[in-house]
Amino acid sequence: MDPSNQPISVVVVEDDHELREQVVSQLNAAAEFDCLGNFENCETGIAGVLKHKPDVVLMDIQMPDGSGVDCVGEILKVEPGIRIIMYTAFENSKEVFSALRAGASGYILKRRSFDEIRDAIIDVCNGGAPMTPRIARKVIGYFAELHRLETQDTGLEPLTEREDEVLNLVAKGYQNKEIAQQLNISAETVRVHLRNVYTKWQVSNRAEATATYLNQRG
Repeated sequence: MDPSNQPISVVVVEDDHELREQVVSQLNAAAEFDCLGNFENCETGIAGVLKHKPDVVLMDIQMPDGSGVDCVGEILKVEPGIRIIMYTAFENSKEVFSALRAGASGYILKRRSFDEIRDAIIDVCNGGAPMTPRIARKVIGYFAELHRLETQDTGLEPLTEREDEVLNLVAKGYQNKEIAQQLNISAETVRVHLRNVYTKWQVSNRAEATATYLNQRG
């Protein structure tokens, strides 16, 4: 997209009223953007984005009624052409990869200047994937580790993402009830995942599964 031809339409989804108003004001003052709307939570944000169908969405992650990551999935199921940039104070790996797996096109931090926000929006419209250098390093490191694990011949049947999450918490000493709370699932679901692990890895108990898990990760 050439921003000189027409304004880039933007919707802002952010629960911090003061910050949201500041970003909207800056967008409206810039000739290259047309801010179509701004919303303070997931419910109104999803509805507003699907109504306005902007070129770009600036999406917060943590909002009162849910996660912006879930909003990304809901929006892209209906309008897959919309570019969504996660606009957040969080920089941890879990949030980064959850957002990117959901289909986000970029990831920038709230402490960035408006010039950097402007550049990120234009970049994503031109096919880029804007993110801070630190986040870019996390992405590179993640895929390097993924490649290492995929090429490592363990002879073990691979686990699903959820099974791996459960076993990781088991290895850290959490009990089923605590794991259920951490992952927002039931204790019975935790037990089902563990039984699946035992079957896949041909182990008979929690201790053997944990030992196998830690051994394959060196």
